[in-house]
Amino acid sequence: MPKPIEVQLVPHDPFWPDIAEDEMAQLKVAIGENLSAAHHIGSTAISTINSKPIIDLLGVVQNLDELDKVQSNVEAIGYVWCHENGISGRRYAYKDDAEAGKRLFQVHCFQENDAAIARHLAFRDYLRLHQDIALKYQNLKTECQLKHPGDSHAYGECKSDWINKWEQEALKFFN
Repeated sequence: MPKPIEVQLVPHDPFWPDIAEDEMAQLKVAIGENLSAAHHIGSTAISTINSKPIIDLLGVVQNLDELDKVQSNVEAIGYVWCHENGISGRRYAYKDDAEAGKRLFQVHCFQENDAAIARHLAFRDYLRLHQDIALKYQNLKTECQLKHPGDSHAYGECKSDWINKWEQEALKFFN
């Protein structure tokens, strides 16, 4: 598991979607045809709320075993490969800016039809459509950041129950 990092929340950067697209294109080259889709997820994909300046990407692959075979390709473009990192059926990697000492990207890959894919996309899309809930999420993020400014793991745990609740609401909404 990666070590905890400082939690910084910043206003939305309008360049994040373009940066995400560029990074997804690099991942497509590194992973190859096994990558059937890539999505910009997480708070940086929601233009109306503050976020950690770390872009989360969701990679959908045809086969996790084939993904594991190209681990070195993903590492060659700067990622640290963390295997499942505590979530069965996921492959997780992150990329840091070594000079600045800041996390830039996190990639969460799942095999096609994994329920986590629909859950992540539904949550993102639900918050895009429901500004009142997105603002509640922003308030929670601020509260958690104030409680755990130097520990991204504790920050994530602080938000987890709320996220789980709204992921379920989002799935109901879109189904």
